[in-house]
Amino acid sequence: MDERIKKKFEKIDTLIVLATENQIVNYLSLFLFDKKYIQSENFKIYSIINKDAIGKFNNYKLHNRFVNLFKNSVYKGKLQNITEKEENSILIEKGVIAVRVENLNSIDIFEPEIISELEKRKVLWNVTGGQRKLTIAVQKYISERRKETDLMAYFDGNENEFSIYDFETEAGMFTTKSNEKLVNLEEMLLSLGINTKKNIEDIKWSSNGYDKEIKDLEIIKKGCELVLKKLNEEDSEAFLNELLESNRLCNVYDNQVPKILEKYLGNEVEDYVRFLKNRHIEYLEKSKNKKSKVNEFGKIFEDIVFFGLIDLIEKDQEIKKKIVDVRKSYKVRDEKSKMIDELDIVITLKDGKLIVIECKTGSMTGDNAKSTNYTTYMLSGVYGMPLLIVPMIKGKIVLELKDKEDSYYYCVKSVKSAIRCNLEYYGIDKLKDILKTL
Repeated sequence: MDERIKKKFEKIDTLIVLATENQIVNYLSLFLFDKKYIQSENFKIYSIINKDAIGKFNNYKLHNRFVNLFKNSVYKGKLQNITEKEENSILIEKGVIAVRVENLNSIDIFEPEIISELEKRKVLWNVTGGQRKLTIAVQKYISERRKETDLMAYFDGNENEFSIYDFETEAGMFTTKSNEKLVNLEEMLLSLGINTKKNIEDIKWSSNGYDKEIKDLEIIKKGCELVLKKLNEEDSEAFLNELLESNRLCNVYDNQVPKILEKYLGNEVEDYVRFLKNRHIEYLEKSKNKKSKVNEFGKIFEDIVFFGLIDLIEKDQEIKKKIVDVRKSYKVRDEKSKMIDELDIVITLKDGKLIVIECKTGSMTGDNAKSTNYTTYMLSGVYGMPLLIVPMIKGKIVLELKDKEDSYYYCVKSVKSAIRCNLEYYGIDKLKDILKTL
C-alpha cells in the first residue's frame, strides 16, 4: 500500500455512502474503521440520496433501511442529525444528504451549506451499488474539488475486498480484505426493510455449536451419515430409485421410507428408523389435513444435506472461520406473520455473502427456481448465491429423460428448471464443492 494513501486514510473522519437497493454493502464499509473510532463524537456518517427518486428505487426508503441497520447494531445513534432546510435542493436530516437530480450534470452537486459542512471533514466515499448517474457525479466532485483530502471506496463481492481509490496520487488504489467482518442474516434482512422478529428456523448452527438442544440429535446425525454414504456409492441406483419412487407415490398413511432404509441398511439404521416412524406419527397427530401427501424422503434429504455440510465445515477450520451460521428451513415472514418464503438451507458468511441451497427430490417449476434466485438476490444483492442440490450423483444425471413413469423424471426436471434460471446445481456427491465456493 502506498504510504501517502495510508496516511490520508488514517485521517478520515467521515463516511458518506450512496443509497442503494443492497444496503449491506454500505454496512460493510463500517468495518474498515475501528469500532471505537466510529462510535466517537468526531466520526460522522451520512447517506446520499436522490431526492426526486420515486417508485421501486425510492431513495428515502433505501436510506431508511440503512437507518434500521444502525438501530439494531453497535453503531446505534451514529447517523448525524442536522436540521432540514426544505427551501434548498440539499438537505441533511437524520444522516441524509439529498441531491436533486437536475444538479447531477454539474460539478457543484452540493449546496453551499453542505460544502461548508464537508470542508471541515476528511471523507471516505463508498460508491458501491449507487445509481450510476449519482456515482459518476460524486466521482467527478471528488476528483475536482476534494482530491487532496478524500478517498473513494468500492466493494468487490467476488473478490471479497474493498478497493480504496485516491484521485491525487499516481499509486491510485489499494485493497483491503474483509474476512473479519461479522454480518448476520438478520442484518441482511434489515438492510432490505424486512422485519426479522417473526422469522424462525428449524435448526441453527454456528462455530459455537447448535443454538438449542435438539432431541435425538446424535441418532439423526448418524442416520443421515449412513444414508449419505449409501447414496454416494456407485451401485446406489436401486436404493435411490426406491426412495424417489416413494416420493412420487407418497401417501400420508403409508410412509415407505423407513422400510426402504431397513431393506438397504439393516440394523445400522434401527434407531434412525424408529425416530422417523415416531416423527411421522407426531405429524399425523398434529396435521390438520389428514389426506395430504407427505414427502418423507424430501424431509430427510434436507437433513442429510444440512448435517453433511456441518460435518464437512467442522472438519475444515479455514472454511469454519468464514461462516457466521448455517440454518435449516428458514421461514421468512412479514409483520403479519405471513410466510413470504422458506429457504431450505442458508449459509451466512462473515463478509456479507449468502448461500441459499434448495434441496429437491422432486420437481421444481421455473417459477420456484426464480423465486429462490430472487429471494437470495433480495437478501444479499449480487453477493448472494442460490443453488440446487439433488440426491443423484452428478455424473449420472441424464437430462434427456422423457418418461414420467421413470422415478428420476421429476428430479431431473428440477435440474432442467435450475439450468433455465441460471442456478448452479450439484449432485449429492458434490457437498465439498459447494463449500469450495465460499
